[in-house]
Formats: sequence, structure tokens, C-alpha cells
Amino acid sequence: MSQPPNLDTLRKARIPLWLIAVAVIALFIFSLSLGGLTWWLVSRQTGSSANHAPSTVPPIAVGNEVAPEPAVPVVTAPAVVEPGFVHLFNGRDLSGWEGDAAVWSVQDGVLLGKTTRRAPATDYSTCLFWTGEELGDFELHFSFRVMGGNNSGVMCRARRFDDFVAGGYQYEILRGTVGKLFDTGPTRPRRALTRTGRTATGWHEAAIIVSGQSIIHRLDGEVVCEILDTDERAPRRGWIALELAGGPTTAEFKNIRLKESGTKVAH
Repeated sequence: MSQPPNLDTLRKARIPLWLIAVAVIALFIFSLSLGGLTWWLVSRQTGSSANHAPSTVPPIAVGNEVAPEPAVPVVTAPAVVEPGFVHLFNGRDLSGWEGDAAVWSVQDGVLLGKTTRRAPATDYSTCLFWTGEELGDFELHFSFRVMGGNNSGVMCRARRFDDFVAGGYQYEILRGTVGKLFDTGPTRPRRALTRTGRTATGWHEAAIIVSGQSIIHRLDGEVVCEILDTDERAPRRGWIALELAGGPTTAEFKNIRLKESGTKVAH
């Protein structure tokens, strides 16, 4: 028959109450700490997501429908305005110009000149005259392109003759060379005032600046001719005209702008 454990043995096997109490308190504190840490992490993640969310404007309700958000207006740069200049070509028709209707026309907003006459090529020239007024000093800007053939130009301080022929200063436009200055016409010997020009294909911007005895030609912003014409035969006022010469040629002009100054004669 076995003997029951004695009192001393039971006392040695029992866990002290104070140790149990300490363990319970430690577990409680750990649970509180873990819960607080979890809440802090969740709150931080939620706040970060809210800060990076895109800002939206609620749509405007119209009746039972939702109106779309208003479009952001597109701001375009204003057109460049050249102070003092007026446009001589309206881009629609030949108003303000006079020439051979079989040669000159307007197509797609461009002033088109086209000749098919072949002989005698060296003697043939036809012009489109601006009918505003004769001018002495002025600045003329224009864009041009030679499409076929090789001989065109712009006349200034020009005298007008029959059959739309002109004589005066010429800004020469050849497919090979552009910007040379001539004084030419049926009643005067041809004077080659400059023989230096630039090669030009496609569209180009040109300028003629005439003031007293000074004549300046520009091509795409570069000065290609600058002289003082002191000859007594030099024209001092006259018409502006576009020219085709020397046989079959096709040329186009646009953006023709004039700034007047100095001497002019009313038409």
C-alpha cells in the first residue's frame, strides 16, 4: 500500500502565487503593447494613402444627370504683329492688284503666277502691279517660292508700260540665285548693281528696304545686297510689282506686307 506524499513534498511542487501574478501582469502588458503597435501601423498606412490620393472635384449634378467637368481652356500665343505694316494681299483674290488674268491667280491662299510662253524668252516679261500708289521710300516684306522655270522677281520704284511690263529696281528671284539687284526696263540700259545672291529652294522670306539712295535686300533675315545708287538715272519713286520673265515660270507669293515712309505719290 502506497504512502501519500508528505506535506514537505507538496510544498516543494507548488508554484508560488506571486510568480503566477507576475506572469499574468507581464502577459497583459505585452498584449496591450502589441495591440497599440498594430493600431499605429494601420493608422500610419491609411494616412499615407490619403495624402497621395489624387485631388478630384465632384461632378455637378444637373437634374438626374451628372454634368462633365469643365474643360481646361487652351491658351494660344497671340499672332506676331509688325508695327506699321499693312498686308497688300488678302489671301482670297486679286483685289488691289492688276495684271494678266491668264498668268496670275489665287490658289489655296497663295498668289500664283504661271507663264507658258516660250519665245522670244529673253524679251518676255509680265508683271502683277499693286494698284495702291507710287512710292519713294518704303519697306516691303514677302514670302516666295519658285515652283517651275527659273526667272521671277519683285519690282519696286518701277515705271509701268503697256502689256503689264515694268522698268525699275528688281529683287531677282532665280532658282539658282536669289537677291541680286538690277535696274532694268524697256526704256533704260540694264544695270547689274549687284551680282551676289543666295541659292534658294522652297519657301523663303524676303525684304526690300528703300530709302533715298539706299537699297537693301534681305533673304531669310540675312542682308544679301546693300548699296547706294548715286546714278542720275536711278528711279526715285514708282510702283511695286511681281514679275515673271524669261519663258515658262511658276512662282508663288504670300504674306506681302508694306511699311510706308518718305516720298509717295497718290494714285
